[in-house]
Amino acid sequence: MVSIITTTMFAAVASTMPAGAGSVAPVYELSVYAGHNVTTGWPGAPHYATPQDVAIDKSGNLYIADGNNAQVEEITAQGVFSVIAGTGDRGTTTAGPATSTDLKDPVGVAVDASGNVYISDETESQIYEVTPGGNLSIIAGTGSTGAPTPGPATSSNLWYPAGVAVDSHGNVYIADTYNNVVEKVTPSVNSQPGTLSIFAGNGNINAAPSPGPATNSDLFNPWGLAVDAANNLYIAAELDNRILKVTPTGTLSIIAGNGTRGTPTNGAATSSALDEPESIAVDSSGSVYVGDLLDGLISKITGSALAVIAGNGKFADPTPGLATQSGFDNPSGLDVDSHGNVLVANVQTSGNDPADASAIDELSVLAPPAPPTAVSATAGNAQATVSFVPPTSTGGGPISKYTVTAHDATNAARGGQTVSGAASPLTLSHLTNGDSYTFTVTATSPGGTSVASSASRAVIPSTTPSTPLLTSSASRYKGVKLSWNAPASTGGIAITSYQIFQGSTSGGESATPVAVVSGTATSADITGLNAWSTYYFTIKAVNADGSSPTSLERSAVASSDQLASPQTNLATFQELISSNNAYFAVLQGDGNFVVSSFSTGAVLFQSKTIGAQKGHLLTLSAGQLKLTNAAGTVVWTPKAAKGTATTLQLANNGSLVLLTAAKAVLWTGTAANSGG
Repeated sequence: MVSIITTTMFAAVASTMPAGAGSVAPVYELSVYAGHNVTTGWPGAPHYATPQDVAIDKSGNLYIADGNNAQVEEITAQGVFSVIAGTGDRGTTTAGPATSTDLKDPVGVAVDASGNVYISDETESQIYEVTPGGNLSIIAGTGSTGAPTPGPATSSNLWYPAGVAVDSHGNVYIADTYNNVVEKVTPSVNSQPGTLSIFAGNGNINAAPSPGPATNSDLFNPWGLAVDAANNLYIAAELDNRILKVTPTGTLSIIAGNGTRGTPTNGAATSSALDEPESIAVDSSGSVYVGDLLDGLISKITGSALAVIAGNGKFADPTPGLATQSGFDNPSGLDVDSHGNVLVANVQTSGNDPADASAIDELSVLAPPAPPTAVSATAGNAQATVSFVPPTSTGGGPISKYTVTAHDATNAARGGQTVSGAASPLTLSHLTNGDSYTFTVTATSPGGTSVASSASRAVIPSTTPSTPLLTSSASRYKGVKLSWNAPASTGGIAITSYQIFQGSTSGGESATPVAVVSGTATSADITGLNAWSTYYFTIKAVNADGSSPTSLERSAVASSDQLASPQTNLATFQELISSNNAYFAVLQGDGNFVVSSFSTGAVLFQSKTIGAQKGHLLTLSAGQLKLTNAAGTVVWTPKAAKGTATTLQLANNGSLVLLTAAKAVLWTGTAANSGG
């Protein structure tokens, strides 16, 4: 049962609440705050304590109504234990030093902003106030049971009062359980008792509570009370199985419970069953906490929604860990500290045996983890392996998973892929080769999911290129010209080179390339081959990831540097073309026309293919050799050469013809495509 701490305090609390606490119930971790040990019990107190209720002041000090030990105890925020009221013996209570008087059955406790502690003694049917200086006074009740009488509070009977709460004005509210009403007692003035009035309930139990004027409503066994920052009063109506709210002006509404006794269910609060709710508290944001006596479940009501935050529905000793996985036995009192942690008075444990050690349990709000750090990525084929360092804080509880998300900087629509796992590194697949990606990582623990980490550096998934295609192979003078098409896929990154492999037999290409050319090339000349020999070639494309598969094989024949003709021999041709045998001409099998030095064999001129040069004239006149196109324009002249006036014509049919000055045919060479 919570007491008011002042509006200023509640505003401070609001700033410490977890993000989203106003709309989503946070996750809680259970730990033992005090008790649960039959050997030690409370610090410095008898073993078999039965905490009926708890209250927390603005400094974080905890007050416990210890019914079995007939006393009220304090555990400071620093963990120091002391008794603030009661001798430990059951007896009649008298005003004076609080630790010198007996109590009978303290079941409710509250504390105001000034540190005054209020105690409800169920069996004595009285309400007490203990000042910070340790003086106890009776503020309501005669010590006899009976119906309440409006007027001086100490002149009115009470009947087994349970809960007690105090608002920011010092008004004390009493759950007069067996009278089925809630009373309000104003502060005393000039040592005169405060005035008691009926605040809620008409004393009848025949009908369910009804919204409207609070004093017109039936009320059955009001037990726990709490007051919020706006001085609204919350009532746990135990046997109505409802939670009620009464405004300072006295208007009652139902905020939880459908009137049916049963297990609470997440969802609309007024649609859920409750199982004899006894304890209640409210936090700075107005969220209400309810403890069911009979099923041991603790629920949080935020707005109109209810969520179970602790208990598994089994009567058992609470066990540290996730609160919803722990049992509870008679959670009879609740309060919320300035950090949003819930303190639970667990009145007894395991089997309702008062000899079992009872406890105060703390439900700590679990925060989401901090984000992972040092995120790095290594690209692969349509994937990336992402490494990271675990977060410095888990928020409470273990990390259950990490999630990596891909962000495509090249095309955002292709990003968003995720992969989850228990540890670093994680490999994320289905990426697009060639796109630039960064990666972020989140961590998830019982408290939620962290914000995303800082992004990794950008990487580009890639693989080796696909296979290029050799499209042609043409003979050249003691060589071959190869042409190819680039591969359909570069693998996502630039092709850096092409490797050409050569063999003298089909399938016999060497493992070492005979030529390596630029990654932008589409052809290459292979030279230094043997004339009239057949060669076989394959090609690979190479990028930073490696080389492509080997292309299909293609063959070609290297041409000769000599003219072979069935019509005449070389000696005759040499005499005709040059008296000093300085030059000779060759019409190669691929259609190229080559003029070479006879003495050295060096190529002096190589024409374009025959298809582009038909009708050209090679003329030896006055010692000058000239190549003339069809329009009569000289397109080539070598060094001067002595010889007779003759004409060497490249005929339209591809044949080589030697003519006299009078155009008489002296010799006809082979056709262009019949070899040398």
